[in-house]
Amino acid sequence: HLMTMSTYKSLGGPAGGLIVTNDAEIAQRLDAIAFPGMTANFDAGKTAALAISLLDWVDFGPAYARAMVDLAQALAHDGMVVGNHDADSFVHDGSSWSMAGVSGDEGRVT
Repeated sequence: HLMTMSTYKSLGGPAGGLIVTNDAEIAQRLDAIAFPGMTANFDAGKTAALAISLLDWVDFGPAYARAMVDLAQALAHDGMVVGNHDADSFVHDGSSWSMAGVSGDEGRVT
């Protein structure tokens, strides 16, 4: 199995990304592709910040994930979001927003 993710959106760490796997063969193939050329600018501060973020998830991750899902569901209940309400991300339907002077009749964005 292989999973990619950002380190700064839902995770709340420094800007970047992760590729994680529980398969040793996939990990070796990724190492051969990425190292050293794609990761030649090691940043100790960024790595330390990511480590702290991951440690926070060990202690608080399940509660944080639950809070994100609860928020998405609450916003959906109020008609503020569309799409999957069981995930940590959501989309707001802004089609009814009024922005005077932008375009459309009476400032409605079209």
